[in-house]
Amino acid sequence: MRGLSEPLAFAKTVRQLRIDDRDALRLARVLLFETVRRKNFIDAFISEALQPMELDNLGLGIRAFLSLFVYSTRFSDRWSEPDLKQAETFVRIGRSILGWKAFLPVERYLGILLTQKSSVVFADKNDETRFALQTFHPEWFVEYCFRLFGRQDALNFLESDISSLPIYIRLNTMKAAENDILKKLADDGTEIEKVERMKFCYKVLKTK
Repeated sequence: MRGLSEPLAFAKTVRQLRIDDRDALRLARVLLFETVRRKNFIDAFISEALQPMELDNLGLGIRAFLSLFVYSTRFSDRWSEPDLKQAETFVRIGRSILGWKAFLPVERYLGILLTQKSSVVFADKNDETRFALQTFHPEWFVEYCFRLFGRQDALNFLESDISSLPIYIRLNTMKAAENDILKKLADDGTEIEKVERMKFCYKVLKTK
């Protein structure tokens, strides 16, 4: 998959594995893109937990697992109170895919990843590095923004960029009636809000 962007690599993998479960694909897509978006912080967080072991010395598969593990247990849930049962399930699935031998070097560090405070990542860091980690941006980009906008405007810009963009959908009424689609969305636990003056367009307020 070298040379491919994340969306292209994801689409190619889905085709190769012939996966057509929409719920599974939706979950996999969220895990992939949200983990990659936070890669610099997650890598630094894992590296702190693994000391003195070097993250780069681990295999690609186990590095990917650790990244997904940190995102799913710390970011997607309450940071201070990770779901231990979810963590156990995640480890069990990872071990079944990668094999128990791949987990031997990192097994004893999994508990640290579940309890380690996020503040360890920022210790003894300069301003540019700290803000890069806080806002999930490359350090060179933070330095560039500081030079271009000035410190305060750059910080405002970088912090606003953390928030996820709102999601809008347009109903395809060639497939089903608008009311039928709205009922199906409601049954699936999706809350939406009509966008005025745009036909069949809705803003997603909440979704599973």
